[in-house]
Amino acid sequence: MDLSNSGIRFNTPSALPVMSQMQISLELPDGTAPAVRISITGVVVRCAAMRGRTELAYDAAIFFENISPASARARLQRFVREHVTPA
Repeated sequence: MDLSNSGIRFNTPSALPVMSQMQISLELPDGTAPAVRISITGVVVRCAAMRGRTELAYDAAIFFENISPASARARLQRFVREHVTPA
């Protein structure tokens, strides 16, 4: 649902324990080049049940702690900058 330089928000079918550490992988499109896969370690900072939903019934957010390889942080920042709608 939302992606920033410091975290991600998404819907999930299962509850995630708040303050648990998660390892996630994102594939970020890179123009005409193949998608770039980055690995991120983060902490679940929110997971709330959504009323009236049976599939993807939880709204979750993860704060990023570590993004690897080293070039991945720059790639994430570029992707976010290219896809953010100006306010």
